[in-house]
Amino acid sequence: MIIKLIFYLFIAGIIIFFLIIALIMLGSAKIFFSAFKGISGRKTPADFEKERMKMEGKVNETKMSLVPWNGHTINDITNDLDYNALKWFPSKLTGYIISPNNENLIAFQRIEANDCRILAESTEFKIFLDYTYPELTVDFNGIYLGKIVNFMQIQDQDGYLIGHLDRNNPTDSYTVTFNSGKEIKIRKSRDNKGFKRNNSMRRNLSGHPAPLTVKTEQYTPYSLINVRSHDLDSEELKWVAAIAIFESVNYSYTFD
Repeated sequence: MIIKLIFYLFIAGIIIFFLIIALIMLGSAKIFFSAFKGISGRKTPADFEKERMKMEGKVNETKMSLVPWNGHTINDITNDLDYNALKWFPSKLTGYIISPNNENLIAFQRIEANDCRILAESTEFKIFLDYTYPELTVDFNGIYLGKIVNFMQIQDQDGYLIGHLDRNNPTDSYTVTFNSGKEIKIRKSRDNKGFKRNNSMRRNLSGHPAPLTVKTEQYTPYSLINVRSHDLDSEELKWVAAIAIFESVNYSYTFD
């Protein structure tokens, strides 16, 4: 009787062991599949909508700490970010664009794999940016505004060319020019997190392995725009706000 009991317990133990292994493998497979989808960019429209809803939920949590937009202008959009970063599949950057007066002005989340999506909200507007090379599409308050192609052509929701820019120039700024003849200069931003990945695998002079990261010189954040807002019409203001937010959130932090 005792021998049979031991035998049954042994068999039960083996079954439980393999069940645990199967569950671990299933979990690993889900993680791998999720990571693969993030790397390959093979997402369905339902995947994108689910991701966007999660972004809205996260930004809704953080925007409770925002100051009212009333009294501020697009000139208050800076490259000063207060953020939490997660490098994974996909990578996520969540936080605030800080005003020149050190206020939480715009809440945002950026999700990046092969492409890049940014949701940014003030107390007055919500902008969703979806960058899949070579197009940056823009939604403003839930309505499709248009797209920027190759960071050169600005097209409205009907596909008509309404302006142009050229960020791919060698200077530290670029000009947004609308068909109305109005021109707005936007200062470029760059990575300002204070460190970068150390690509050198050589040992240092003491013989120890090289550090994984190295310090980089940080700059003092600045406003990206200097323009009289009343000189722009409502649609132009939307475009300039979207471009400045993309400049700030996309270029002020790199996942490297």
